[in-house]
Amino acid sequence: MSQDAVVKVKDRIRKKGVRWQINDGENIYTIKKEEGKLKVYIGGVHPDIEIEQPNLLGDDEDGEKMKMVTKFYEGEYVNNFVYNYMDEHKDQTPDEQLESLFANVPELMKTLEENGITLNERLIRMYVRRTFISTQNAPNIDLENDLQLARAVEEIKKQI
Repeated sequence: MSQDAVVKVKDRIRKKGVRWQINDGENIYTIKKEEGKLKVYIGGVHPDIEIEQPNLLGDDEDGEKMKMVTKFYEGEYVNNFVYNYMDEHKDQTPDEQLESLFANVPELMKTLEENGITLNERLIRMYVRRTFISTQNAPNIDLENDLQLARAVEEIKKQI
């Protein structure tokens, strides 16, 4: 990964705990904020069967999509959406809350669009799930968006 690419990603990471993974085709880089400083780690396990991941941002030659992603993060739209819903529906079980959050994603998409953010709904659903799961003591197993894991499960089922 070029130094310029690292600088661009570092510029976009603003809050503690935000973590990005970038695959440049040869290496997987994890960038996260620790002790007030951004650190870049190389690593990751390369799978036996490579699954092509969809580009949920689409083409971004002019950098507009990354500007929207930055605006999306800085506006904390998903955090507000998830936390407000959970506060208003404490009587629901976590499974009911997550199901209802997903049912209300079109409302969140409308809010984003009103604020000049047009991102892929699948990407937004992924962040809704991650934000919700972060409030629970549960692993974030997301077969809807983890195509590598879904394929691994499929391969294991073939062997059974």
